[in-house]
Amino acid sequence: MVEILSEESAKAIGKVADASGKAIDAGREFGGFFSRHFGGSVEQWAGLWEDKLRYRRWENQVALMQKAEARIKELGLEGRLRPLEMKIGIPLLEAASLETDNFLRDRWADLLVNAVSGPAEKVHIAFVDILKSFSPTDAYVLDALYTYKQENDAKLDEVEKEHPLATLSRDQKEEREYERRVFAYEGKDQQDQGKKEKAQQLSKIIEERFGQTFTPDQIEISLFNLYRLNCLHLVQVMGGWPSPEHIYFLRLGAELHNACTLEV
Repeated sequence: MVEILSEESAKAIGKVADASGKAIDAGREFGGFFSRHFGGSVEQWAGLWEDKLRYRRWENQVALMQKAEARIKELGLEGRLRPLEMKIGIPLLEAASLETDNFLRDRWADLLVNAVSGPAEKVHIAFVDILKSFSPTDAYVLDALYTYKQENDAKLDEVEKEHPLATLSRDQKEEREYERRVFAYEGKDQQDQGKKEKAQQLSKIIEERFGQTFTPDQIEISLFNLYRLNCLHLVQVMGGWPSPEHIYFLRLGAELHNACTLEV
C-alpha cells in the first residue's frame, strides 16, 4: 500500500530547488507566471525547469497507484500479480503523472493493472505513447466505437445463424464483411449528412453510457486524431481525403481499448 506523506513532507518535496542570487530572482519570476496560470504557490513552481513538476507529478503518481491498488483488491487479483517491466512501467508512470482528466486517469489506472495482472502480451509498450496523445473526447469516442462494434457484431451473429456465410453469394459476403468492419449510416451518397449522423450516433452512445455530451465538431476532431493514431481507419473520399463518413475500427484500437479497460 502506498502511503501519502505528511503535509510537511509534501511541502518539503515541493521545494526542490536551492537557488541563489540571480537564480532566485529568475526562479521567482518563472514560478510567478506558472502560479498565476496553472495554480499552486510561487515556491512550488520556482524550480520548475529543474524538477519537471516533480511535486505535482509525484502526487498524481501516488493517486494512480492508489487507484490501481483499489482495483486490484476489488477484483481479487492480488495472487496474480507479476513484476512490471521497466520499459513499460517507467514511461507509463511518467505519462500518467501529467494527466488531469478523471476519465483518462481511470484508463491509465486500468492499463497499469492489466500490465501487472493480465497476459504479458495484453499491454504493448506502444499503448503508452498512444494513450498519452488522447484527449478526454478521444477516450470517450473510442469507447463508444467499441461499444457499437460489439453490439453490431452480436446482431450480425444472430443474422448468420439464420443465413450462414456459406449460403450467401460473393456480393452478399462482401456486404456482410463491410457491415462488420464499418460504422456506417443510411444514405451513403450524402457525405455531409453522413458525418452529422455519425457524430450524433456516437454522441448518443457516450451520453447513455457516461452522461457526457460533445458537439459534432468535437467528435469529428477526435475521429481524425484516432485515425492519426491508427486506432481506426477513415475511408478516403473523392480527392483522396479521409472522411468520418465511414469508419473502420482497427484491431489496434480494439486492443488498446481492452488494455485500458478492466474486465469486471
